[in-house]
Amino acid sequence: MSIIKSLLITSFISLLFSYGLRNIIGFWETFACVTGLQIVIGFIYNSLKFSKQEEIKNVFEEEIAEVLSYSDTIFSCPCGDYAFTERVFVNMDNIFKCEKCGKVVRADVKIEPTLMTEAVSEAETYEALKTINKKEL
Repeated sequence: MSIIKSLLITSFISLLFSYGLRNIIGFWETFACVTGLQIVIGFIYNSLKFSKQEEIKNVFEEEIAEVLSYSDTIFSCPCGDYAFTERVFVNMDNIFKCEKCGKVVRADVKIEPTLMTEAVSEAETYEALKTINKKEL
């Protein structure tokens, strides 16, 4: 349907130019030139649009690969003969096969919350204690 629509629009534009320039160049000559010009311009436009989309796709794939590389983990097989790098994710079954011994290895991901505190400055604490003692006296 879109091809027929494009052909109709191209023909209509060519007819308008041909009718307007029929006394100068000729109806069919103008029709052929304008039709060919529209096809060439459309081809160039679609090529530029396609190359821009490919560039955006390549940048997106690079960014995804970078983000996924954060999940790469090196761990060794329980057989002790082989260490391999795999992508490990939270809340997924991380099951791999050792290339040396052929056993199936499962990697568990544990997340434990840790309380973060700020370091205490001894000088500020000592000065604060001295002022409190002076006020109490």
